[in-house]
Amino acid sequence: RLYGASEAAVFTPGQHPPQAVTIAGVQVSVGICYEVEFPEFVRHVARKADVLLIPTASTTPFLSTHLVPTRAFENNIWIMYVNRLGREPGVDFPGGSVAATPWGDTANTKQHRGCDGDNVVRKLALEVRLDDGRLQEARKRNDYLKDCRVFDSLL
Repeated sequence: RLYGASEAAVFTPGQHPPQAVTIAGVQVSVGICYEVEFPEFVRHVARKADVLLIPTASTTPFLSTHLVPTRAFENNIWIMYVNRLGREPGVDFPGGSVAATPWGDTANTKQHRGCDGDNVVRKLALEVRLDDGRLQEARKRNDYLKDCRVFDSLL
């Protein structure tokens, strides 16, 4: 599913669930901005991956401050939510990229800013060190993936 008529006019939803690939020994999957808003999507990914990458162009700071850390916690997964920063006619993108941990908090990040001549931030990159020990500890503490029951009649 796509967000709004403007996206539906230029994108076609995929027909297959996301896959995970191994990068530097870590299982990684990718989704798009709107998909992180669906608990079922993140739950599906978390059954295969340790890290979910979400590139986005959201105008809503709530997603990075509340929803994304909650999704990471309830699915015992790292979520790297990378939001656009800047303006285009009629739209402000607040940034707010976050590395949400399997504990539902945000990881310590190192920010790299790029400014134009007017000292306006045009780029922001986050650098985070993943701690597999924290992931395994979170999964041992409360394995939501194992304990989740899915009722087909509710879907």
